[in-house]
Amino acid sequence: MAKKKGLASFGFNWWQWLFYVIGWFTGVLNLLFWVIMVIAHIKSDWGEKFFNKKFHRRVYIWGIAATVVYAIAQLILLLTS
Repeated sequence: MAKKKGLASFGFNWWQWLFYVIGWFTGVLNLLFWVIMVIAHIKSDWGEKFFNKKFHRRVYIWGIAATVVYAIAQLILLLTS
């Protein structure tokens, strides 16, 4: 069996990578993002590498949350103007 490379190594589909990239763009300079990632690392996978598959899954979830929050904010702005 061939080893998975690139995007497939995390088990993401092509559309999940959109949320993953959004997660990185919205989180990389966000202190709350890093605090949540460190706390989640301490709670769930202490002793493993920090940037493991679970970390990348959390970035994906952060991207989904960021997309939902930004969509709601845009909707509120649209409805109030």
